[in-house]
Formats: sequence, C-alpha cells, structure tokens
Amino acid sequence: MKDLLRFLVLLIRVIYKITAGIILGVFFILFILIKTAIRLAEERERTRARELDILERALEDPRFDDEERRAIFERYLDLKYGERFGRRRERYFGSSDVFRRKKI
Repeated sequence: MKDLLRFLVLLIRVIYKITAGIILGVFFILFILIKTAIRLAEERERTRARELDILERALEDPRFDDEERRAIFERYLDLKYGERFGRRRERYFGSSDVFRRKKI
C-alpha cells in the first residue's frame, strides 16, 4: 500500500512538472510572437516614413510631368492617410481615374 502511495505521488509530481513545462513553453512562444509582431510593426512604420519622404521629394522634382505628379500625389495621400482617405477620396472625387484628372 505504501509503494502504491509513493508511486501515485511520484506520478503526480511528474505530471505537474510536464504541465508546468508545457505552460512555460506556451508563454515563451507567445512572448516571441509578440516581440516579432512589434518588430514588424516598427519596420513597417520606418518603411512607410521612408516612402513618404521619397514621394515628397518626387513631388518637388521638375522632371515629372503633371500626370506623373498627380499619380505620385495620389500614392502620397493614400500612404499618409491610409485606407480611410481612400474611401473619402472616392466619395469626394469619384474613382481614381477622375481624381487623376482633377487639378491638384
């Protein structure tokens, strides 16, 4: 009877350690996923800022004609204000083809 009790206690300890290991592993994986998501968001923001800077310089470049400058400006607005502006732009200006023909 004593041996059976010792075996059950040992079994419970092993199960406890395995469960604790699994739980710690899950938390570790979640930590890595969150850290990676933050790093990707920061990189996306840096890329967005870099592209905005390039588009701002392109708008001032005299080598582009009006049609190209309008397309650059449209991309600049979409990038700066996001999808919300895209929906607003279509409501105010119509489709993007109409927007390209409008004076900026």
